[in-house]
Amino acid sequence: MISTNGGKEPKRGRKIEVKEIGDEKKQETTDSPKQEVPTDNVEKTPVEAAENATDEKPPTTEELTNHLQRLAAEFENFKKRTSRQHGEAKLAGMSRVMQELLPVLDSFDRSLETEGGVDHVEAWREGFTKIHRQLMDALSGLGLVAIKPQKGELLDPNQHEVMMAQPSSEVDANHIVDTFVVGYKLDDRLLRPAKVIVAVDNQPEDGEQQERES
Repeated sequence: MISTNGGKEPKRGRKIEVKEIGDEKKQETTDSPKQEVPTDNVEKTPVEAAENATDEKPPTTEELTNHLQRLAAEFENFKKRTSRQHGEAKLAGMSRVMQELLPVLDSFDRSLETEGGVDHVEAWREGFTKIHRQLMDALSGLGLVAIKPQKGELLDPNQHEVMMAQPSSEVDANHIVDTFVVGYKLDDRLLRPAKVIVAVDNQPEDGEQQERES
């Protein structure tokens, strides 16, 4: 075959490489460096925490001893401070009671200094009545409440202690006939119940019971 180009072979066409836009973006995404995520604030699993703990140096015997000694000293100081505060609170409460009772004590002293005699019996009675009232006012100011049930009042087992039970034509059963000893309570706390006599149902005698049955 005779070449028309003077015996030379025809030049081959240069191959043009074409890249698609999608492939280029994919290549750029693949080649871009990965962004590192900080792991400082990531909560560690128990296994990781145990592994890290094994890497730390355990405390020495001297360090543990010093720590225990500090704890013992702090606890001893806490006990002393608590005991001191308890004593101060108790003393403050007792001081308040004593201050309220001092005027009553002064009244007793003045009454005892008065010369006695037949003419002074009524005056003494009146004076001691006033002192009793003064004492009750002082104790009432501290929260003391007297429990003195009246005749005919219903029995309250929470505040009354039955000392005797007897029939009564004036009072219904389970009601107060009389009060032996006055009871007291401090605010809502019972100090001493009132000792009382309570009424019961009238029980017929044997003769009366037989007549009713016949």
